[in-house]
Amino acid sequence: MAQAPADQSQQNILMSAQVFGYAANIYAQAKQAQTLRIGTRLDKQAIGIQMQQETLDATLQSINATDQLREVLSSQRAIMAARGQMSGQGSALALANKSVRAYSQEESARALSTNYNTYQRKAQQTLLSANQYGAMANQYAQSATKTFDNVSLNALFSGRGRNEEELVKK
Repeated sequence: MAQAPADQSQQNILMSAQVFGYAANIYAQAKQAQTLRIGTRLDKQAIGIQMQQETLDATLQSINATDQLREVLSSQRAIMAARGQMSGQGSALALANKSVRAYSQEESARALSTNYNTYQRKAQQTLLSANQYGAMANQYAQSATKTFDNVSLNALFSGRGRNEEELVKK
């Protein structure tokens, strides 16, 4: 039994609408992926700026600590000179060495903290990339599933040979 031209025309219209729907879905998916990439790039830039700010803060703290150490050592020398003691010997030397060691420990702790924060921010950037790729893969998988779930095999093959009702009757 051949299909009537009106049935074939309606079927072609439905098939065209379905193809248009798939194309619109693919376009929307591409735009969503583009938006996701832009958002991830902006998040990474924000983390990079935060890393730079933390490095700048640590550098400023280091400069302030160096200035403070110079002031402390100058004050110690002035006090020792007023007492008539030589600054490079005995208790004056021990006091200066103690101040320098405290400064060195603070610098080491500051460097360790800065490095930790830098690695933590880099890990956040890597995690953002991984999340982006995972979200995109999930999006593509959902789109493919949706497409295959909606494909009507009868509509694809109905114009060729017998339709389903003819096969069921025989």
